[in-house]
Amino acid sequence: MVAPQTENIAVQMMQMITGYWVSRSLYIVAKLGIPDVVENQPVTIDELAEATGTHAPSLYRLMRALNSVGVFREDENGYFYLTPQAEMLTTNHPQSLRSLTIMFGEETYDGWVQLMHAVKTGETGFSHAYGEEFFPFLAKNPEVSRTFGEAMTGYVAQTHQGVLQTYDFTGTEVLADIGGSHGTLLSLILRRYPDMRGILFDQPHVIEEAKGIMAPELMERCDLVGGDFFQAVPEGADTYMLSSIIHDWDKPRGIQILENVREAIPDDGKLLLVETVIKERNELDFGKLLDLTMLTVTGGLERDAEGYADVLAHTGFQMQNIVTIAAPASVIEAVPV
Repeated sequence: MVAPQTENIAVQMMQMITGYWVSRSLYIVAKLGIPDVVENQPVTIDELAEATGTHAPSLYRLMRALNSVGVFREDENGYFYLTPQAEMLTTNHPQSLRSLTIMFGEETYDGWVQLMHAVKTGETGFSHAYGEEFFPFLAKNPEVSRTFGEAMTGYVAQTHQGVLQTYDFTGTEVLADIGGSHGTLLSLILRRYPDMRGILFDQPHVIEEAKGIMAPELMERCDLVGGDFFQAVPEGADTYMLSSIIHDWDKPRGIQILENVREAIPDDGKLLLVETVIKERNELDFGKLLDLTMLTVTGGLERDAEGYADVLAHTGFQMQNIVTIAAPASVIEAVPV
């Protein structure tokens, strides 16, 4: 007979070992749009199968498995309902994780499959699977790029609220959001600070998408600029913000981006990096697992406080403070030196 303590450890290990069973199941329901179907009204498995073009008995087995972990609920009459977890997989949820679930189940997943290659060689699993790096791949595949943008919007929603609620932008006249995607965070900040102006900077195709997403009244206070932050970033701001950007790149390319920011920022300006800061060794830390996605997909890395101080020092900045926010991220303040 297995001792209780050992049995508990075995259960914990089984949950870890089979974790992808749940994540792959979530990918399928997100891809099929099942939460959106159930959101409108409770449905039976036959109705759900007809709406999604699936095999009802097999779909029931999938739904039953997800019911057991708190995603969806089936009543005694066989009708399925959303749970709070399932609601976050609907398209219209303000912090929707649907696109993130799809992204992690497709190209990003293919990179993770090649984790062994990444560990052995230091190359990304994604480039091994697709023959090119992640961001050039996005530029050539508009649909994947759109999913990525939507995924990042949902993923960073909690971080954005943490930045807005915790960090004080008082005194900033022009805020440049470098690599700001569709301008979600910048829009929140501009609404909170009506006297502030903004600059949204990202790749040209991303900026074209942003023009159809940002509110017209905010675009009147914001310049939307397309370009390549490996070449240059726009001048004209007193505060430069990079949210979840530097972690996407290795040290040489992270330094290149920050050197270009240093060229643009005034000597009395301020730099803000919104990033996950790795905790001390052996501490439970989402960032340490996120770091494996950087290893397998983008080629970047998560850093601890010392790592960020180091990369900033190499680019003409001095780290002044790390502001913890109500999210798995922090605001790293730095100034030109």
